[in-house]
Amino acid sequence: MGRINTALAALIATTTVPMAAAAADRSSQPPVIEEASVIPEEIGTGWYLRGDVGYSRQGRPTASWYDPGASSFGITGVKSGDAVTAGFGVGYKFNDWLRSDVTLDYISPSGVSGTVSAFPWVTDTLKIDSTVLMWNGYLDAGNFSGFTPYLGAGIGVARTTTGKTERNVSGFTYSLAAGQKYSLSAAGMAGVTIDIGHGIQADIGYRYLWINSAQTGESIGCNCGHDSFKNLDSHQIRVGLRYYMN
Repeated sequence: MGRINTALAALIATTTVPMAAAAADRSSQPPVIEEASVIPEEIGTGWYLRGDVGYSRQGRPTASWYDPGASSFGITGVKSGDAVTAGFGVGYKFNDWLRSDVTLDYISPSGVSGTVSAFPWVTDTLKIDSTVLMWNGYLDAGNFSGFTPYLGAGIGVARTTTGKTERNVSGFTYSLAAGQKYSLSAAGMAGVTIDIGHGIQADIGYRYLWINSAQTGESIGCNCGHDSFKNLDSHQIRVGLRYYMN
């Protein structure tokens, strides 16, 4: 009987001691804290607002002087100055690849000058500014670590305004009145969108803008006609922000 009791005591000791040691080992280890997974922000479909500013390098339009007798004379040596552009708009993102917006942009006055080809002693100097309403569509090329390249195109209407034109005729100066005209406009865009967070994206891009025509008012103080301009274009570098409202 004594031998049985001794054997049982030994068995209990060999079982409980390792279990107690394992429990003590677990209690001495620091608790494991699982880190919460970070889910990157994704901007889905929905409405957005946008605003842009930029630099505009104005091209050289085709210019002509129309006299009251319906004759026209080309204006050569046309020079154009630079301008700044600013605008805003509202748009909708349909999916990861396609979006569209309507924008209203203003292009500041830029100087234009030229010489009447048939009368090289006659030079005209004026400024032209534009307000452009455009409907645009964009094809996004996929998001690459927060950067999304895109291509776009737009069509719309432009209101061009010419300031008073100063005409110099061999030292004698008279003026053509300010003018205003509505005409067709079109644009092509390329750029990259950068995710900032909280529904905000930056937009850095290039835009080529074409405006069909502009026109001065009639001459002041004499019956001397007006100037007409065709194919006003510009190369623009623009930066802006888009804010998604969903």
